[in-house]
Amino acid sequence: MRLASGEIWTIPITLDVSKDVASGLESGQRIVLRDPRDDLALAILTIDDIYTPNKEVEAKEVFRGDPEHPAIRYLLDT
Repeated sequence: MRLASGEIWTIPITLDVSKDVASGLESGQRIVLRDPRDDLALAILTIDDIYTPNKEVEAKEVFRGDPEHPAIRYLLDT
């Protein structure tokens, strides 16, 4: 994936779901992402992998910053 500037986007794109939702999914499956307000289809996602993340490692490796940074707090608190 590339940004509009042409630079490569190296941060992985993940979708955090509950264990209950994850139990009904499998690798290779295609799902529709919908807006919860009006059920409008926003995207189709092909599931490449299902795993339980280590959010502390992800925060350090992806964001490499202050643990009080809003993005890191959001990651660790959700």
